[in-house]
Amino acid sequence: MLNSTTQRSYVKDIQQLYRTIETSTDGQASILSVNEMSVMISLHPKSGYNAHAAFTVKIKCPVSYPRSGPEVTFTSPIFHPNIDNDSGGICLNLLNEWLRYVLPVYLSLTA
Repeated sequence: MLNSTTQRSYVKDIQQLYRTIETSTDGQASILSVNEMSVMISLHPKSGYNAHAAFTVKIKCPVSYPRSGPEVTFTSPIFHPNIDNDSGGICLNLLNEWLRYVLPVYLSLTA
């Protein structure tokens, strides 16, 4: 069962994500679905090697959120040096050092 602090933080961050996803990603991301503690995001890069491709990202928040960072994984295949080919996990220091910054879930998307 989730505690009230976790629920409040998650709901607040999801509301912020809804308000800022278009502008913070230059229209390259949209929310597909929101569940109790996870969000599915659709990414559509406009430039680079993956231009005009579509990717799905799952952001799953742990019970200890916001003290612990979300697990961010690509559920669709993608070739990128910061993404594990087998698990789809993101290899970024931002996610590993979550406690240092305690960033909201919507900022993990822009990383």
